[in-house]
Amino acid sequence: EHPYSEMGWFHLGLAYVAIELYEKGLQAFDYALAINEKSSLVHLAKANAYTMMEKYSEAISVLVEMLSFSEGKEVLFAMIGSNYFKMKNYEIAAIYFKKAAYADPSFVDSWVQIANCYLELDDRNSALEYLDRGLEKNPKSQDMLIEAAKSYMKLGEEDLVVEMFENLLKYGYDD
Repeated sequence: EHPYSEMGWFHLGLAYVAIELYEKGLQAFDYALAINEKSSLVHLAKANAYTMMEKYSEAISVLVEMLSFSEGKEVLFAMIGSNYFKMKNYEIAAIYFKKAAYADPSFVDSWVQIANCYLELDDRNSALEYLDRGLEKNPKSQDMLIEAAKSYMKLGEEDLVVEMFENLLKYGYDD
């Protein structure tokens, strides 16, 4: 009844994706984008659908397109990095996670993901360096402390794992 309803096409796309009819979802998202080509919400949903389909290059293309008109670039950089990580292209993933971290130093996940990229590349020193930087920028962040503890565990740094949990207790995080 309302063929020019961006939200109608968007929600139809979400419904299709929810029942794993990804191609139909992508078509619905394309109709929504024909109505409003700068809809961040629709672009994100489209990128997410491609990621769910394991079409990481296509997801990256949608996210890169968004960089020209969207706010919150650190989230887009991190999402691009995540898709490169899934493609096992850890060098490029690290570049995008670094862009996210420098766009917003309090964006904890980006620091941890940089370290994870270096862990996959067997570069222990760089992994430790970026965990340290993340902790320096976010010394009281519960998420940073927990994620750092997990990464230190992977690195076999038991003393640092204990230190992270002591900091969690010191800052009053006991969940």
